[in-house]
Amino acid sequence: KYAVPHLKKQPTAAIINNSSVAGLKAGFGDVLYSAAKAAIDGYTRSAAMELARHGIRMNSIAPGAIATPIFWGGSPGHARGKKLTAEDNRKRQEKVEANIVNNVVPLRIGRSGTG
Repeated sequence: KYAVPHLKKQPTAAIINNSSVAGLKAGFGDVLYSAAKAAIDGYTRSAAMELARHGIRMNSIAPGAIATPIFWGGSPGHARGKKLTAEDNRKRQEKVEANIVNNVVPLRIGRSGTG
């Protein structure tokens, strides 16, 4: 609402909303979280149609789980978390980072259909 007037003045503009895989598939979050993320996806699609005529692109990204100590059961309140040391978490994080560096391909960003 407040950004759109400023974005309309720019030669190119984009809005990126943060959604979640939980908004796309069941079983990746509780019902309220999933519903909220699905609403973001629907809002993004509708607003993108309205803003396209002004040259404003709008997308949402839907990342999966983020590898943190909580992800692998290492939260302090979890029984397993009480057993994991800082060194355990550091080793797990190194594996995650290596996996990302070795397997993620950069995305080419452009307007739909332009490659």
